[in-house]
Amino acid sequence: MTKESDEYELLVRELHEALVKNDGVENICVLHNVKIKGKSGATHQIDVYWEFKIAGVTYKTCIECKCFKSSVKKSHIAAFAAILEDIGNATGIFATSFGYQSGAKLFAQEKGIRLVLVNYLIKTINIQGKFLIPRTTITNLEFDKEHVKEILKPKGLDGYEYSLRVSGEDPIYDESGLEIDQIGNILKDIGGKVGDGKVELENSFYPTEIGNVRLLSIEYNVSHSEIDHEQEITVNDTSNAILEDFLENTSCYLNDDGTITEIET
Repeated sequence: MTKESDEYELLVRELHEALVKNDGVENICVLHNVKIKGKSGATHQIDVYWEFKIAGVTYKTCIECKCFKSSVKKSHIAAFAAILEDIGNATGIFATSFGYQSGAKLFAQEKGIRLVLVNYLIKTINIQGKFLIPRTTITNLEFDKEHVKEILKPKGLDGYEYSLRVSGEDPIYDESGLEIDQIGNILKDIGGKVGDGKVELENSFYPTEIGNVRLLSIEYNVSHSEIDHEQEITVNDTSNAILEDFLENTSCYLNDDGTITEIET
C-alpha cells in the first residue's frame, strides 16, 4: 500500500465517521484497515468498516477505497460485490478520487452498492513566477538646430549651454504654443522590445529656458528588469474535503472542525 492510498483511506474514514455523527449516532466506531472472515472461510481486507447491532442482528458497512487517476471499471465493482456477498449482510460503498465508467455505475445500481467521489478541497493556491518589467529611458532629444539659431540670434548669443532634465510628464506644444501631448504618452506605444529606438515628430515643440524649441525626435532605450513574484490566495478556509454521491446525486463538505455541511443541488 502506498502512502497516498493510505492517506486517502484515512480521509474516507474521517469523512464517514463525521457522517455517522451527523446522523446523530454517537457509539459507532468507524475503523480503518479491518480483516473480516467471509462465509467461504477467506479473509478479506476492508479499507473502512463499521457495524452496529439492532434486535440481535449485526449490520455491517464496508467501504472500498481507490485513489485512482482514471475512472473505476465494472470489474472493480464486481470484485467488491463478490467480497460483500461472501461477508454477508453487508452494505457496500465504493469511494474513488476520479470517477466511474458507465458499466461500473450500472453494475453498482444492480448490486445496491453506493458510489461516491471523495477528494480533498483546494484550500490555497500558491502563485510563483517572474515578471519582466519594461523600463524606457529617454537617451536623447533631437532639436532642430536651425530653429535654435533663430531663437538665439535676436539675443545676440553665439552659443548656449542648457542642461535638460527630461520627464515623461514634460509637455509637448504645437507651433501656436498649445499643449498637445506629453513625452510619456508619445513613448507608451513603442512596445517592449529591448534596445534603442527613435520616435520621429512633426510640429512638436519642447519648452526650454530660451523658449519652445522645435523637437525632431525622441531617442530612447528599452530594458527589462526581472522581479520574482509569489502570492498565496486562500480559496477555502473552512472545509477539508468533499463527498459526492454518484447515484443519489447528493454532496457534502467535511469541515475542518469535523462537522458536515450538506451542499444544495
